Amino acid sequence: MSESKDIKGSKYGKDQDQQPQQQRTKKNLWLIRHAESTHNAKPPHEPDDKYFNCGLSENGKQQASKIQGPVDLLLCSPLRRTLETYAHSSLRVKKFETVEELREWTTYGPSCLYDLENPAVLEDAHQFRARVRMVVDIIRQKPQTNIAILSHGATLAELTRQLNIPCTTGWYNAEVKHFPDVIFP
Repeated sequence: MSESKDIKGSKYGKDQDQQPQQQRTKKNLWLIRHAESTHNAKPPHEPDDKYFNCGLSENGKQQASKIQGPVDLLLCSPLRRTLETYAHSSLRVKKFETVEELREWTTYGPSCLYDLENPAVLEDAHQFRARVRMVVDIIRQKPQTNIAILSHGATLAELTRQLNIPCTTGWYNAEVKHFPDVIFP
């Protein structure tokens, strides 16, 4: 193996043709939108401000019970409706983590905020996309290859966009979409 040296004689790396190719990782992703929340089920005329960090409706609990399957890792939004979706599901998970960056885009109002969070502090589109880019990095760094993501419609839509996953439909309550062999550079 040849070594390159600068004028002081110290090593600074391998020749270009000896550089290892960047490792590309494939992961199987199951993207899951939370089940119906009390905010999703509310009458249209009812104000949003009583739905801070809302949980699941009774219908949502039934929807969640139909979500099943084994996964090595579940990454979950910390908002109540995603945690309750997991609690009422039949997912068999080897490892569970809440990931703050998986929250819904806060522009959607009180249902996307914690109970005492200031509704005047909302993300713009640039901040939201940057947060979802952090999710891509989090997934990439995980050693597991069979990963479920339990999150929210806008977050999942942006995640599929950033991963170049063809996903042309919206996200229904408790919907699960499987994307095998997603390549992470």
